Amino acid sequence: MTARAEARQERLQPSPAHVGDAQTEARIDAAELALREKTRLLEATLDNIDQGVLVLDAGLRVRAWNERCAALLDLPKDAIGVGRPVEHLMRVIGARGEYGPGDLDGIVAVLRDQLAHCAPPVLERQRPDGTVIAQRRVRMPDGGILVTYSDVTERRRVEADLRRARDEAELASRSKTEFLANMSHELRTPLNAVIGFSDILSGELFGQLGDRRYRDYARDIRESGLHLLKLINDVLDVAKIEHGEVAIDDEIIDVRAAMESCVRVVRERAAAASVTVAVDPHADLPPLRADSRRLKQILLNLLSNAVKFTQAGGRVTIEAAADDERGYRISVSDTGIGIAPEDMATALRPFGQIDSSLARQYQGTGLGLPLSKAMAELHGGGLELASTPGQGTTATVWLPAERICGR
Repeated sequence: MTARAEARQERLQPSPAHVGDAQTEARIDAAELALREKTRLLEATLDNIDQGVLVLDAGLRVRAWNERCAALLDLPKDAIGVGRPVEHLMRVIGARGEYGPGDLDGIVAVLRDQLAHCAPPVLERQRPDGTVIAQRRVRMPDGGILVTYSDVTERRRVEADLRRARDEAELASRSKTEFLANMSHELRTPLNAVIGFSDILSGELFGQLGDRRYRDYARDIRESGLHLLKLINDVLDVAKIEHGEVAIDDEIIDVRAAMESCVRVVRERAAAASVTVAVDPHADLPPLRADSRRLKQILLNLLSNAVKFTQAGGRVTIEAAADDERGYRISVSDTGIGIAPEDMATALRPFGQIDSSLARQYQGTGLGLPLSKAMAELHGGGLELASTPGQGTTATVWLPAERICGR
């Protein structure tokens, strides 16, 4: 290569310093491009989110905002601008009467002070058109404040509807309870008369009626009256329990005696249905602290249910056990039709009927099990069901161990 050619090639090669400047410029261009992309992304995000955004510096001057903020606050275009004090924005809103009556300067001063301290952090305000705007304030690291605005009108409307529906339901429930309480006397008084007079007729207390069918009719009237009276009492008990109006009167109970007493009540009915009823308590049953009348009501409901749903030739057994770990447990087992697992919840619901057809084989109101469960819960216990369709059901009432006496 000639000397002239070598010199020419040397002039064409860039110097190391020139190469460094070009790389620096390329990095700056790439950084600026990335910054522009991030800025465009941030602007697109702010312009498309459902919340209004207002950014203030430490002196409460506007740094940034989005269109949603102006739309939610219904601001004219010249009401907001970078570097403008937030008081100007407040005055525009206050001049329309949205802050209510009063001295506007004083109102703005109070609002600015609240904003400066982010107190409260969440504030709701209803605009004259009925729109409810929720404002949230967050302190930023540089001392500025981020304010977001949300339209919560629909949410507040739904909450108001729910509160109104709840209030109406509570009013209807109270009205039902008052109606039942007022009607209880009106229903029980004539029923007691019907039952009493039919008892006199069936017993022929004042002489013979003549035809034997009259005595049978009087007996049927008495039994129907007693059934209706029990139904009224059960409905009233359900209403009272729902409203917490049932009190427990504790006393010391001989559980074996209570079980045998209840069995004697249902034994005649069981015998008519060819069902055997047996008491099988443990020998060392301790006394129980509970409401005697309510406990017997529980046991009678469970025994009556068991007898009703047990076919002829079946067996119903009532037993009890007590220990410090499981508490006091009284179980009524039968060999009847049983309950399917999917029907357990229905059986424990007031007025729940597993077979609700008009022609169902087993009649009843569906109050026995729910009432027993509720009364057990009043004692701090509960009711458990275990059943296999076609093989029978075991209903177990359990009461807490602290109700066991002599332990």
